[in-house]
Amino acid sequence: MPSNINDPGSWRLSVVSAFSEAIPYRLVSQNGGYSPEKGGASETYIIQASRLRDFAQAVLPKTVDNGAGDLEYHGGRLFPGSDRLRTKSFNWKSFQTSLPVDPWGADSDADDGTYSELLALDITYETSKRENDKDTDVKTILEISADIAGEYLSIHGKGKWIISEGAEDKNKDVLVPIAKLIPQTEWTVTWPHVPWQWGVTVLIPSLQVLIGKVNIEKMELPPINAPIETLLFLGFSFREERQWNEATGFPELPPFSLDLKFLEKRVPDLNVFGAIGGHNHHWRPEKGKFEKWVFNEGDNPANNEFTYEAVDLNQIFGLKAKPPKPPAGAPDKERDEDREDRQDAIVDEKHWLLDAELHPGLHPDVA
Repeated sequence: MPSNINDPGSWRLSVVSAFSEAIPYRLVSQNGGYSPEKGGASETYIIQASRLRDFAQAVLPKTVDNGAGDLEYHGGRLFPGSDRLRTKSFNWKSFQTSLPVDPWGADSDADDGTYSELLALDITYETSKRENDKDTDVKTILEISADIAGEYLSIHGKGKWIISEGAEDKNKDVLVPIAKLIPQTEWTVTWPHVPWQWGVTVLIPSLQVLIGKVNIEKMELPPINAPIETLLFLGFSFREERQWNEATGFPELPPFSLDLKFLEKRVPDLNVFGAIGGHNHHWRPEKGKFEKWVFNEGDNPANNEFTYEAVDLNQIFGLKAKPPKPPAGAPDKERDEDREDRQDAIVDEKHWLLDAELHPGLHPDVA
């Protein structure tokens, strides 16, 4: 039986929501387009005016603290039949152009028929790299870009000048100013929609202690993939985002975005043929090559200190929200086992929960 455009009860289609009951809608039109790199589409729906906020919560992308130690990254609703086109935004207006709308019931004393009970929605879909409707892998929402950078070295030495016909003339002036450019790459990793409470108690304190450090393991964040000690964490910039969205776990606090800055430096290692050195390798004038320099020699090579401390920067993208404590009144043995399990998870999965030694008092339950 054909549905009645003015009777939502007869509408066959609906939007499934994790935050409310399903939202019925009437499809009016669809259109779209493709280029070699991207695709896009749009739809026009009719919905009940009273379901506007529910619809927005259901279809737009968001980050939610699920309260169980994980952040969930919800992708926007997929365009029906597509696995890459996700909701970017939508506009709404009264379906009955002769009547205004009151989606939030602000004018509760109005007579029947004062406002249209239906809305027309124009929904825009854009290409997304997300495959899942929700997951806990932050890499699915990160935006990565790169820019050109470099470092100039003033090189002095006892080299030779090449003069006419390939003859050589020994350099008698060791202070001849010769500049060498060391090409580098400045990476920017944008982390959007960071929930405020988790961001200011977990993420930012963790980032602050990592500023000025290099990677002790290969950076597993395509397309960066930086070898050991070639990536220096420079710091971050902060942008607060004011949002209407209340389904983030902290409706009273706005989410924010961070731009994380990394500087990649790759140079040949003097002592290992074919090996790549990084920020702890410095120019050695007498040999004309880069070599790792010990800043402070320890009692054994494992305790040597170099220009930049090396840490696991991959941990930034494995940070988790603070896990719930055991139930009140639980036996001490259960609490101890729970604590040990969480500590094992931190080590094995590299989910860095603000190490107690670096961040005293922020998570005493795993100290």
